[in-house]
Amino acid sequence: MNQEIQQEISEIENVSEFNTLINIRELEQNHRYPIMGIKKVQTKFGEKLVVDLGGHDIFLPARYNKLSEKTIQSIHSQTATFCIIYKGPFGRSVKLEITKFLP
Repeated sequence: MNQEIQQEISEIENVSEFNTLINIRELEQNHRYPIMGIKKVQTKFGEKLVVDLGGHDIFLPARYNKLSEKTIQSIHSQTATFCIIYKGPFGRSVKLEITKFLP
């Protein structure tokens, strides 16, 4: 196989599309986590939103799937302008706040 092709394939195979995935309940309560990116992914349970917190990824609760594509793209394009604040458990789900990032 051509060495250039082999190198390109190796680079693709060694790059993960995701950071380390953690459970949203592992986040520190009331801490502001800057949103470095957000994207929709297809899972065996349907479409989900994944948020990049800069080293860790989390799945947002299903209720956030209602966000419009325009809003998702706006958040994604403004790296570290928005943040997530984990407020704690809320029934069988969790309570979150997504807001402008104020250091």
